[in-house]
Amino acid sequence: MTRSVNNREGLVMKSESFANKSLENQIYNSCTFNSCDFSGSLLFNAKFCDCTFLNCNFSLPKLEGCRFQDACFVECKLIGMEFFKCDKTFFSSSFRKCILLYCNFSDLNLKNVSFNGLVQK
Repeated sequence: MTRSVNNREGLVMKSESFANKSLENQIYNSCTFNSCDFSGSLLFNAKFCDCTFLNCNFSLPKLEGCRFQDACFVECKLIGMEFFKCDKTFFSSSFRKCILLYCNFSDLNLKNVSFNGLVQK
């Protein structure tokens, strides 16, 4: 069974819960996610291009094939994210004032990634 691909552009989502939900094969272009919960979400082959995540919770999402291209994470909580399972070809992100715990960036080219003001807990 193939899931349909939905392309969303320019949306602003606030306080949405994607916790334990599947966003498999979804495409988001130039979207803003404010105070959204992605805990345990299935992001298989999802694409987030030029998206901004503000104060979002990413606790243990499944990232196989997920694309974060020009993604900006601001004041987000990212726990147990296996970034090495993301689409390596287009991986480029910035992390500002985020909490990053138990995240794995192994085998990724971090040339197009910036880390600023990370919060230690």
